[in-house]
Amino acid sequence: MSKLRKSDLLYIKRRVVLSGLIVVISAFIWFPMYAVKFTNYRYDFRDIADRKCNMSFSNRNSHPITVLASEPCSGSLWIRTLIEQVTGIYTTSFTNDEILYDEGFLGEQEEWDSGTTLLVEKQSKDVNDDEKLQAVVVLLRNPYDVFVCERSLQQTESYTSRVTSFNDALEKDGDWEEFVKRRAQQWRDSVTSWLTTSRPVMVFKYEDIEDEPQRGILKMLEYMNVTVDETRLPCLQSEQSPYKLSKNPHLELYSPELREIIDQHIEAVLELLEIKGFPQDEKYSVQITTTQEDAL
Repeated sequence: MSKLRKSDLLYIKRRVVLSGLIVVISAFIWFPMYAVKFTNYRYDFRDIADRKCNMSFSNRNSHPITVLASEPCSGSLWIRTLIEQVTGIYTTSFTNDEILYDEGFLGEQEEWDSGTTLLVEKQSKDVNDDEKLQAVVVLLRNPYDVFVCERSLQQTESYTSRVTSFNDALEKDGDWEEFVKRRAQQWRDSVTSWLTTSRPVMVFKYEDIEDEPQRGILKMLEYMNVTVDETRLPCLQSEQSPYKLSKNPHLELYSPELREIIDQHIEAVLELLEIKGFPQDEKYSVQITTTQEDAL
């Protein structure tokens, strides 16, 4: 076997060095992109690196199937984020949403009845359709806020974006008043279905958790019989999540006719809440302002 010439050795050396540089540069480019993708700014990446706020799945059948029942735009994604931050255990949904998975909700890859996640989100009025469901957490939000937020979601097709134009929100999918009338009835029907389920049920208001995130989440976990490691409490980043919903003035969005219709549905829900042992100190109401730019 003949010896390699000096020029051949130099050529090979240069190729090896060049290949190494390409690998290093690629790592610097792609690793941050994937790190951002899977953390989605929902968790402090430095804490994850220090293994203080790391996330995981539990063993199969570790948790009872507890449903997080809510209407769209009621803050369920924010609540799921806080639950995951405090416990270190993923949550999931009945839909296995690929968009949410790409945004960092890795529990979306799990089967909803696997028992490896803490909560199973369900935005449907029927929570009695499977015998595996063992308990229900009902999340309520002011329907006046829900309907404005939902129209924004329809316009942007994004969980975190908001429309910048008030008129854009009203133009999507037909007449605003018909949309509100339809959704107000659906909101009432959904809440009624959840409250009359045969499963154990607990009710939480989004606004209460918004005012005191740690207290609200710990109370929810207590209902779920989940023990919290106090060393994880600093992982709770309630103000940094893109899924926290803003408090939106309602402007003159709601005509007197719409307010009367919505208030009738609210009264019916409040009566049922009291019957079921969940009296509410404060009634949901419309917020009026004259600044259109602050609407959404």
